[in-house]
Amino acid sequence: MKKLSPALNKRYSTPHSHLIAAEQWADSAMQAGHSSSLRAHMKALELLDRCLTSTPTIDLQHQFLTKQTSTLATNAASCAIEKEELEIAVQVLEQGRALLWSRMRGYQHPIEKLQELNPGLAEEFYGVCQQLEHLNVSSDPNLLGMPLIPTPTPHAVLGLEFDAKVAKNRQLLDDYERIIFEIRRLEGFSSFLQATPFSTLQTAAIEGPVILVNVNKHRSDAIILRATETPLLVPLPGNLSTMIDTLSARLRVVDRINRNEDRKGVARQPTHINLSNILQILWKEVCRRIALALQEMGHPEGSRVWWCPIGRLGALPLHAAGIYNDKGVLMEGFPNLYVSSYTPTLSSLIASRETAVKGGSGPRLLAVGQSNSLPKVKDEFFKLRNLFPSHVLRIRDGDRAQSDTVLRNLRDYLWVHFACHGSLHASSPFKSGFVLHDKKLSLRDIMQAKLPNAELAFLAACHSAAMESESETPDEVLTLAAAMQFCGFRSIVGTLWTMSDNDGPVLAEKFYTHMLRNGLGDMDVRDSAEAVHLATKSMREEFILTRAYGTFSFFALNTD
Repeated sequence: MKKLSPALNKRYSTPHSHLIAAEQWADSAMQAGHSSSLRAHMKALELLDRCLTSTPTIDLQHQFLTKQTSTLATNAASCAIEKEELEIAVQVLEQGRALLWSRMRGYQHPIEKLQELNPGLAEEFYGVCQQLEHLNVSSDPNLLGMPLIPTPTPHAVLGLEFDAKVAKNRQLLDDYERIIFEIRRLEGFSSFLQATPFSTLQTAAIEGPVILVNVNKHRSDAIILRATETPLLVPLPGNLSTMIDTLSARLRVVDRINRNEDRKGVARQPTHINLSNILQILWKEVCRRIALALQEMGHPEGSRVWWCPIGRLGALPLHAAGIYNDKGVLMEGFPNLYVSSYTPTLSSLIASRETAVKGGSGPRLLAVGQSNSLPKVKDEFFKLRNLFPSHVLRIRDGDRAQSDTVLRNLRDYLWVHFACHGSLHASSPFKSGFVLHDKKLSLRDIMQAKLPNAELAFLAACHSAAMESESETPDEVLTLAAAMQFCGFRSIVGTLWTMSDNDGPVLAEKFYTHMLRNGLGDMDVRDSAEAVHLATKSMREEFILTRAYGTFSFFALNTD
């Protein structure tokens, strides 16, 4: 430990070298139970962010993260919990997760207050942020607007392009840091774009508890974040890390067996495996303990909670944990007690509430589908036409659902409903997307969209809220649902795995019927979690076991 800590202060070492030294220090300190363990992990997280800052594009940043340890944040939180520093545990879990989204969100920081105080500085900050965002997200090889220098081999061209990107990134970051320094000198802006303090993160729980579940090989715990009281610790089984790996592997098998030609495009297999054992284990080992803690703190049954799962736990249906009978009816479990939503990070939940659409003439719904390859989509859209008047609903189906057209339409509609194939790309997650008539509407396309009126996205496509099961960066939450949230949608209904084409019309009708229960003028996006909860409950009670499989997949993200 004495040798590793000074290595971080070598003047001429690169940030990457410092990160390696910090990771070695953190790992050694944790293994030895040394008092410097938490400090080492926090230093490593700081250096990880610095390394990402010097990496010019989001694809390269993702590649860099795949080569890094994915346990820095969970280890840091475990160290903090050991020291009974729950507020620090919450902060490091926020700091060390969804790094790519956090970086991109920083480039979209609202500057209205700065505009009022110093318009010139605000304009300069906005311009640099736009250039950084474009450089980070664009896949255009000539995105810098520079002519390519003729070279004898394509490899040399790529090298020059990369060098140009790095140089441009460095120049923009120097400007970015200078401008932020000037902004922080202004009255009331001293903490501008600094690490989010616990007092701010705590506001995520203002409308109900947020449950952070940290699974780590050293220890596993749930932290229940409350709006005004100190966080509540719920210790979980010591072998939970191994258990989650096993459950995740079993869920992948269940998913593959149940995939079909519907909204995932994989050939149907006749065998069916029941989810009930996975859901029962989740209930007995994780969710029942959390439910008891919520009841002991006086949280009323039937009210809202938000889940913020860490790592591979995010692929498991915590919201549906319980004991089910052979017909798929819940006998005991979390859905009988609370209405669940998910959030990838605390900051994203806070941001979704801050960007609420104010005023307006009520929601308008854009429905996008591919009934030419998914026959039940016609039934789904028929039910939407019966529920919504023509001046509110616009349908883009089949060859009318071109990716560029859909992107343009998204800017004009508060709500969007996708009913199509979902596609996951393991090695390049930004190529994941919705399969439309002409081409895939990719995660990158969605990220680049500017959607000022976004409220609700209903993603009736397989795996829309799931990361690729073998993802090397599970804490980055690189899902289609997260991309929609990043673009401004406050509430997203998504699926964790394969859904049946037959389920789409039924779920859509039940969901929107609940949303419309008080009339079109009183539709409220905040009701979406309850609408999903009631719709899936009804489907489980009505359908046979093989149909009940798909209903566990649906959940609401970031509904406030």
